[in-house]
Amino acid sequence: MALSTLVRRVALARHPRSEVAGLTGARWIAWLEATGFGASARTALLEAPYVHEWTHECRFDAMHVLDACEHWIRRA
Repeated sequence: MALSTLVRRVALARHPRSEVAGLTGARWIAWLEATGFGASARTALLEAPYVHEWTHECRFDAMHVLDACEHWIRRA
């Protein structure tokens, strides 16, 4: 959830608020992908905020998602 929040904050800081602030769900992911965020992190950004630590139900590679986020943040 913290990573999703960080990506959102970076987007709001580097792009017009009117372009980013209202985006959620599939529209948010589509915008991220259009700005160079890797499509492979889609599952993580959509599902990770809702996965509880104790369930261990993640269906994605956390390191891959971290790398994708770092790459996007550096380029955003």
